[in-house]
Amino acid sequence: MLFSSSIIKGFAVTLAIGIVVSLFTSITVTRTFLRLTVNHKFEKFLWLFGVRLIKNQSSDLTK
Repeated sequence: MLFSSSIIKGFAVTLAIGIVVSLFTSITVTRTFLRLTVNHKFEKFLWLFGVRLIKNQSSDLTK
């Protein structure tokens, strides 16, 4: 038999390792990006994050 169960198990292990590594990398990169973003003054660039301000609220957020 060409495809034995060890080949299938090897594929499953490789797939599981890939999913875990991908999840870890995405969480780590996202947390690092958010920490860098919070540490800098981005109040002037809120439009980059999809935030629309009402004219009366803009003075409250930039204080």
